[in-house]
Amino acid sequence: MKKFDTDKDLPHHFEPEELQKILKKATEHDISKCTITRESKKKGSSKVNLPLKSVPLLPHLMLFMLTGTRSNEGLNLTWQNVNLKTGAISIRKETTKTKRSRMLPMKNAFKGISPTFLEILRVWRQLCNDDKFVLPHPLSEKPSDIRKPLVNFRDSIGVYELCFQNLRKNFESYAVSSGIPPAVTAMWVGHSTVVAEEFYAEYVFGQLKGNTLDEVMGISKILKEILDGYNGKGKYKNLAMTKWRKSEEE
Repeated sequence: MKKFDTDKDLPHHFEPEELQKILKKATEHDISKCTITRESKKKGSSKVNLPLKSVPLLPHLMLFMLTGTRSNEGLNLTWQNVNLKTGAISIRKETTKTKRSRMLPMKNAFKGISPTFLEILRVWRQLCNDDKFVLPHPLSEKPSDIRKPLVNFRDSIGVYELCFQNLRKNFESYAVSSGIPPAVTAMWVGHSTVVAEEFYAEYVFGQLKGNTLDEVMGISKILKEILDGYNGKGKYKNLAMTKWRKSEEE
């Protein structure tokens, strides 16, 4: 068993205000740089296609924030492994560090992780036009590592500890602090029960209340606003025009 004594292994959680800021700024980023149409009066048309300036960040950040997956697991997640009816997300053993499959419940298990995110996944399924992968990839053949644009984004919003690894630790910290049994949290993120018993006490930073994990994190309201946006409604309605995958002609 490795010692729990390095900065890499230390528990981490973002405050609810930080999580809200991350999602708000990522939403604004995607609307400004990743949508496929814009209003255009010059060309005498209501809409015109413009080149993308970036890969969408919001789907990546929401997925890692609300599943606690490792980067390889999230990037390779396919729709075949997402049950949109039951809300179960299966992480295939081929993509895991431990070479063991596991399942994440978006609803109906202890505190459901996020029924709203399940609704967002259902909308994504429509937006991606039957693509294989869950995450968008408008500039490449499959979802790819976005750590470089994520560094630029994190610096621009002043949340300097934002990275996939810390989003994973954030998930673990909120889960155990909300009363979800350590063994269950360990099963969700792909840790052994030995690791949970040895280290998860370090992750508890309070006794938090909420009916779902997104409520405990303080992001349920903005998730509902984002859901409205992907449905073409509300202040983020242009999210519905996010480009999801690379076109065959590109």
